[in-house]
Amino acid sequence: MFSSSSRPSKEPLLFDIRLRNLDNDVLLIKGPPDEASSVLLSGTIVLSITEPIQIKSLALRLFGRLRLNIPTVLQTVHGPHKRYSKFERNIYSHFWDDFNIKSYFQNLYDNHNNGKITISSKSSTNLAALPKRKRALSTASLISSNGQTSASKNYHTLVKGNYEFPFSAIIPGSLVESVEGLPNAAVTYALEATIERPKQPDLICKKHLRVIRTLAIDAVELSETVSVDNSWPEKVDYTISIPTKAIAIGSSTMINILIVPILKGLKLGPVRISLVENSQYCGSYGGVINQERMVAKLKLKDPLKHVAQI
Repeated sequence: MFSSSSRPSKEPLLFDIRLRNLDNDVLLIKGPPDEASSVLLSGTIVLSITEPIQIKSLALRLFGRLRLNIPTVLQTVHGPHKRYSKFERNIYSHFWDDFNIKSYFQNLYDNHNNGKITISSKSSTNLAALPKRKRALSTASLISSNGQTSASKNYHTLVKGNYEFPFSAIIPGSLVESVEGLPNAAVTYALEATIERPKQPDLICKKHLRVIRTLAIDAVELSETVSVDNSWPEKVDYTISIPTKAIAIGSSTMINILIVPILKGLKLGPVRISLVENSQYCGSYGGVINQERMVAKLKLKDPLKHVAQI
């Protein structure tokens, strides 16, 4: 989005990627990588211009990137010194390329052969998925803003108005899910649309996409109870359990605590509950690095009102 006061000449009023049937731009994959079904990713490239602009091609790509910032400790004459080694790698790419602009505008303008520009309600064909990016090919005849044709130009002039370019692709169920929030490791995805213009800088629009993998409906983790039994010798026996082994991100779960006193006269004080996240990662060299982070905590100050009675 560009403001009217600072927007350069012939910059679009709106250039955006809008995704369909996704909540908060999250692509949900159900099941483990070797069993999950493919999912449909679809949307529309939206372009709104207030004055004519010339374009040569429209390209769209989806890419996933792995980033690591690995801490290493070096022994120097002044003692141990920590430094970070950066590692980046593309782990996934999908290209939509060489959108057939001529075909699109022949469908868009009903009366282009009569020298009139009339935007119709016809939809364009989807962007074709190709293995690699190419520049737009020259066409034998392109429609200019006044309805005339030109065989010597390899660009098209878009008149003032709003444009929508739909796209779709089948994303494999084995796709690595997004990893965001860790201090030294990340897996991120983004959509990038590029409009190539003659003798002017390309217009680029990016959309962040999150890929989340969840369990299949029939996964045993959704119905399997987790229970831990232990004892404090000669004082109490206790059991801590949760109803399911898997918990959805952003949801809540019940925690059942059963305490059986063995020694008389015991009083229950505060109960502290912590949710700890463990992660492992490694780079192209070196060993595996383990990280631990507390993501949630809860304190029951006096669950049985024993402290208040002291």
